[in-house]
This record gives sequence, C-alpha cells and structure tokens, in this order.
Amino acid sequence: FLARWLSLVGLLLVATQTVQMKLLKWAPRRLVRAGAPFLLISLLVLLFTASRTTYAGAYALFGVGAGLVIPGYMSGVSLAVDQDRQGAAAGLVTLVQGVAAIIAPLGSTLLYERAPGLPFAVAAVLCAGVILVGLLVAPAGRVGET
Repeated sequence: FLARWLSLVGLLLVATQTVQMKLLKWAPRRLVRAGAPFLLISLLVLLFTASRTTYAGAYALFGVGAGLVIPGYMSGVSLAVDQDRQGAAAGLVTLVQGVAAIIAPLGSTLLYERAPGLPFAVAAVLCAGVILVGLLVAPAGRVGET
C-alpha cells in the first residue's frame, strides 16, 4: 500500500505543478503560503489516524502541498537576489537540500525510535512555523504576492 500512496504523492505533485504553470501562475510567496497548510494538515492526519483510506487522503494532500511549496521556495530564492548572485543562491538551496537528504532520514529514525509518531509531530511543528512566519513577515517588494 505504501508504494501506491507514494506514487499518489508524486502524481499529485506533478499535477499541481502543471496546474500552477499553466493556469495559476502564482508568485513564490503565494505558492509557499498556499502549500504549507496542505503539508501541515497531511502531517496531522498521518499523526492521528490509523485508517488506510485516510492515509491515502493524507498522502494526496501532501502531494498537493509539496507541489506548491517546492517551486515556491525554489523560484523565490532566485527572485530574492540580484542576477549576479542567483548562481550562489541556487547553490545554497542545493546544498541545503543535500544536507537535508542526509539529516532528515537520520533524525526521523532517531525520533521514531522514541515514539513512532514523533517524526510527524516534529515535521508538523516545523510546518506550522513556516505558516506562522509566512503570516507575520511582510512581503518583500521583489518577490511579490501575485
């Protein structure tokens, strides 16, 4: 079942990005602000359910959220810096993704050993922090809100 749900995440991630590119064309800040709640809700559902059907719904929400957040932060970084610094900004984002690809599974495993739901709870708290920052921080003039 897990393979199907992970495939669902990938399918909805691609579908969401396609809708964004062809129809919505939202600015990076709006993408992150719209996607983060989907991620938070999906993590909370995964944390508090034991139903396979509900798991599938949570993974679907996760795919939509990731489909909005990932292009939002990737494009937001490039728009937030001058053209001569875009290479360095892209390199920094790639570095952080690489480090996260090592730290996240390790950290999740350590948290899971303490309590199986703990990785989801920590991820939900981090996601709630992103939402809070997005609500409290005034938009920068360069990245925009449209």
